[in-house]
Amino acid sequence: MTPYLPLFAQEPCEPQARAPQPQSLSVQSQLPAPVCSPLQTLELLARQIRDMETAGRPARESIPSGCCTMDRHLPHGGHARGSMVELIRHGTGSGVSSLALMIARQAMEEGKFLIVVDTQRQFYPPAMKSLGIPMERVIALQPANHADAIWGIDQALRCQAVGAVIAEIDHLEDRVARRLQLAAEQGGGLGVLLRDTRSARTQPSWADVQWFVRCDPTRSLQPLAPATQHQDVRWFELELARCNGGRTGARLTVGVDACGRWIDAPTKSEARYEQASALHLAAQLAQPTRRRRDIAG
Repeated sequence: MTPYLPLFAQEPCEPQARAPQPQSLSVQSQLPAPVCSPLQTLELLARQIRDMETAGRPARESIPSGCCTMDRHLPHGGHARGSMVELIRHGTGSGVSSLALMIARQAMEEGKFLIVVDTQRQFYPPAMKSLGIPMERVIALQPANHADAIWGIDQALRCQAVGAVIAEIDHLEDRVARRLQLAAEQGGGLGVLLRDTRSARTQPSWADVQWFVRCDPTRSLQPLAPATQHQDVRWFELELARCNGGRTGARLTVGVDACGRWIDAPTKSEARYEQASALHLAAQLAQPTRRRRDIAG
């Protein structure tokens, strides 16, 4: 009887014994999985979703605003690169334009450009120059309609030579907001949207940071202490309404002078010292001349 011959050289003549299979369950896998609380599960899911949403952002994570008081309440000490920031104004004259320029000024480092989408036809170069904005790297767009404004913001955000884009826009659909966020992630710059309270509540965007801005005219009229004397200081009351990983709900007061410098509001202890010093000086001046000379020795 003819023995069986393999058709191919690598084909075995006799069936080989099967290699021992590894055990399907190890000792560690047999241990019960740790039970997470519902809050921990939600935090884990939120972190995973956040990592997926920000996967396209550049390696450098943040752009400092230049104001230590603001950066102290933001994760990584500034606004994230490749993200959107909303400045919500309370009424007219809130000063959100000046605040937006101060934030965008820091994003213009390394020779990057600033794009201003001027939908309200209020572009005023002298005011920008007084804040220290390099005008040779500022481009102003004046779109004819809302569709052109969205297209201009999208294209500017996608350009890697642009450090920041400022636009005042109220009507913002969810798809458009997501489109602008993805454009900012692609370009790596900072998108700053100026909106009013009503539109921000009815049509929320994909902005990572949302500041509620209110101008404080009463504080602006008060004289400053001699140690912090600056001319024409405009004070802002800010509330951090939204911030991933930041101090949401924080309230702070910051000022901007005519030369484009951030001014921190004095603390309560400094304010009490300044008030006591002023009262003491007033009391000394109210005394008769002879009495003041006797005190002086």
